[in-house]
Amino acid sequence: MRWMTAKGIDPRRDAMEVGIAFQCLNGGVRMTDTAASATISGLFVIGELAGGVRGPDRPGGNSLAESQVFGHRAGNGAARYAAARAETGTPDGEPVAERLAQALRPGTGFSAAVLAEDLRRAMQTHCLVEKNAAGMAEALKIVHQIRELLAQGGGASPANVMDLLSLDNMATTAGIILAACLRRQESRSSHYRTDFPQRDDAGSAHSVVLQRDGNDIRFSALDYPHSDQQH
Repeated sequence: MRWMTAKGIDPRRDAMEVGIAFQCLNGGVRMTDTAASATISGLFVIGELAGGVRGPDRPGGNSLAESQVFGHRAGNGAARYAAARAETGTPDGEPVAERLAQALRPGTGFSAAVLAEDLRRAMQTHCLVEKNAAGMAEALKIVHQIRELLAQGGGASPANVMDLLSLDNMATTAGIILAACLRRQESRSSHYRTDFPQRDDAGSAHSVVLQRDGNDIRFSALDYPHSDQQH
């Protein structure tokens, strides 16, 4: 009520149009056991980030299972993991230092806010439920543009360096999602390729693991046991 009143809307009096919201990201980090452990040691995953729990689609509901059940299990698992290790070790600060140096290095001059909005618009337009190779290629152009500009130097100051790092994260995430969607040349659940409208069980009825391979991404199949109802 407070939010709508601030926007000049009175739901007790004014007619409102209700639209459909899309849920397009169905997991990603692989959960490997009942303690919500991920494939990376010391990382625990819950909620909509967890891959392999939902199958290829989102089962709806109010996410109580993800937050309460898996959240509880992940908390216990993380506590046990920490308790079993008396020494935490020394974190490797080099990758963080390199990212900061790149963001702060003088560059060609660009607006992180403008590029972030361009990327959001491209992903909204070309990588929701309906997508095709031509549209996703357009979104990838923006990802590559951001990568090239950041490689030349972000030109950030301490006041706005977080904006540059967030833009870097956005470009990385968008690039991974686009690469995965381009590779899956079929339509399944909330992934609908207008250029590949048919489901391809022979070639795509499995999960896909994406791993860093230098500057590229390496793909490998990961077969999960599933029933026909999950497709």
